[in-house]
Amino acid sequence: MPTIALTKDLTVHTFAAPPEGFKPLKADKAQLDRYGYPRRPAEAPLAKHWEEVLSSNPQVVVPTFRVMDDLGLEPFDAEALAPLAAPQRTDFIAGGQHQLAPGAGFLRWVESTFTIPNIYLGPNRDRTYSCAPWVGLSGNFTSLQAGWYSYCYYSNGQLQRVFFPWWRWAPASFVGVTNFTVALGDVLSVVICLDPGSFVRARISMNNVTSKQATSFIVTAPAGAQLQATTVGWMMQAERFSSGRHLARMGQMYFDRTDAGLHEGPAFFHPTQPFYMTDENGNDIAYANILSEMMTEVRYAGP
Repeated sequence: MPTIALTKDLTVHTFAAPPEGFKPLKADKAQLDRYGYPRRPAEAPLAKHWEEVLSSNPQVVVPTFRVMDDLGLEPFDAEALAPLAAPQRTDFIAGGQHQLAPGAGFLRWVESTFTIPNIYLGPNRDRTYSCAPWVGLSGNFTSLQAGWYSYCYYSNGQLQRVFFPWWRWAPASFVGVTNFTVALGDVLSVVICLDPGSFVRARISMNNVTSKQATSFIVTAPAGAQLQATTVGWMMQAERFSSGRHLARMGQMYFDRTDAGLHEGPAFFHPTQPFYMTDENGNDIAYANILSEMMTEVRYAGP
């Protein structure tokens, strides 16, 4: 398993590409481990989903990375919930969150599937607008997130868009995945799963359901960090630029398969607390609606 040192305190382990004709559903545990496929989950709903994904036999991409110290997205930190107030409001995220009750244990994994939203400029052509949907775990002064990032701006008489998948184990840097192709409108599945009994090592898996490409890699916590997660989020975020924070016009998007689970125990957790995003004047610019345990909608509401 190749080890890549991205920074002095951040490493990634990648897997070899499987041989042509490899059938993951017929492989043993050693073969799955060798080529970076997750093992069959013990939980029945997850095992069914595992079979559905691997039965399509997606093309496996050995990922390459780029450290992005200049990306202005705050790390996922459990937002304090105002008593008797629903939804919650912040100036940088919209989506769903769940916090464990005290003594309920620690979260080990989170997943979701969403369609990559197309984005457009807001009312001011001189600004850069962004949109970053992600899933993440947070606790014990650290967090682990993975998702999609896009921004747009006006240049040379045309609308310019930049987009790519990314992950971050805070407080370390953001890391872009540079060779895993995802286009606007594609359906992307993201899973974060800590190793059993570990708070410092996790697998991140991304599956482009539309193009049938997948990638998987192992990440280790920054020095001194242990992710004892008690909060999970399915969120869309806006980056803070020098001119301020400006959410791109993204229409509406849905987080589907909004599941999370513990290190120990069969319990499943889903979004329970919606968050609205506000602009610089305190006006709502993005709404979140928890439609069911398994689906949360985020809808643009700005000018």
